Amino acid sequence: MSTPTRLVLLALAGALLTVAVGLPVVAASTDKAVADRPPDSQGPCRVSASILETGEIIDPAVASGIYEVPVEGTVQYAAAIDRPTPDASREITGSVVVDLPWPFGSVTAVTWDGTGTLVDRNGVHPYSIPWRYAPVGATATVVARYAEPGLSCSGELTVRIAGGFGDGLARPAALAATGLGAAGIALATRRRWRPVRDEHGRPTGRLQRRGRPLLGALAGFVFGAGAALVYLLWSVVSLSSPLLSVVPVLGLVGGAFAGWYGLWGDRPPRPTDPAVVHEVEVLV
Repeated sequence: MSTPTRLVLLALAGALLTVAVGLPVVAASTDKAVADRPPDSQGPCRVSASILETGEIIDPAVASGIYEVPVEGTVQYAAAIDRPTPDASREITGSVVVDLPWPFGSVTAVTWDGTGTLVDRNGVHPYSIPWRYAPVGATATVVARYAEPGLSCSGELTVRIAGGFGDGLARPAALAATGLGAAGIALATRRRWRPVRDEHGRPTGRLQRRGRPLLGALAGFVFGAGAALVYLLWSVVSLSSPLLSVVPVLGLVGGAFAGWYGLWGDRPPRPTDPAVVHEVEVLV
């Protein structure tokens, strides 16, 4: 079997192991933890919405679990607060944030502040996520906060972007990165040998293993990043899971060590035979 064929087989094996072995292990605990989360307590605020195209009703006050949101659709929403003196002018603040993996914290999607008088609001709002960049299958926790003098409330819900494998480029890109990283690791971890020379440049008859730690680190990081995206886009972990940060770092460190040490390939030739040493010197 030729070396290119081995590299392709190892790349496919790495990608398949990531999907077939890693995903079910993590999913066994992650999906249950999300599904068992109790309904959110919003305090004196009440917010609900529905996706007109799918009929999905989003009401954190009475439901829990994961809400399926299409890439493109129309939201009908309603919001109200329990206030003893309606229509009174007051200072209001609020924000909507999306939780990110450690150590990134969260990203603010929208904020508002100013003077308001309304105690309820409803309407219809169309939305669309660009097709090419839609992270289909990704699950995220969205947290909303609202405050005014004498009143504050917050709530959170978990949403998943619905769609198939062909909806967007994110899933094919994740698998491609995983396979490319696996192929790079296979190449970086192949053992190579070179003769040891003395201070005059003459072969000493000894051989030294030649590693590729930089290539291994780069390939390991690409493999880890691709695997993390596979975990996210196949709804194994949510966007806030620390695994999305840990897996690429582990890939980088593990790839560097494996590339330095060498895991497979030719055994060293007999260093006592000058002809063999010369041959190794020429080929390497």
